[in-house]
Amino acid sequence: MVSEDTLLMLLDALKVRLDITWSDEATDSKIKQLLSDSIAWLVQSTGYRDLDYSQNTIERELMFTRVQYAMENMLDDFSKNYKSEIVAMINRAKVRKYNASTQNADTNTSI
Repeated sequence: MVSEDTLLMLLDALKVRLDITWSDEATDSKIKQLLSDSIAWLVQSTGYRDLDYSQNTIERELMFTRVQYAMENMLDDFSKNYKSEIVAMINRAKVRKYNASTQNADTNTSI
């Protein structure tokens, strides 16, 4: 889904955010798995496989926050606490898809 380089970049960024200053294989492995799970959740929620995780976007913010909740075994609370942000993210994805489809339709009809 995402490259190993992207996953390592996200791991480093998340560790800074969480003030994790140490490095051990078990912690890094757990965080990388939670990142992968959260990316899969984002793709499933939005339908977009090509999100840019290097940029500070609402999708990246929600992914990082979801990892934090997952680390504390509180994913049910994440869904409740961030419901409006999740719905807004899904709606933005729908608008992007619609805009892309209408642009494609415009391109096809103007030939």
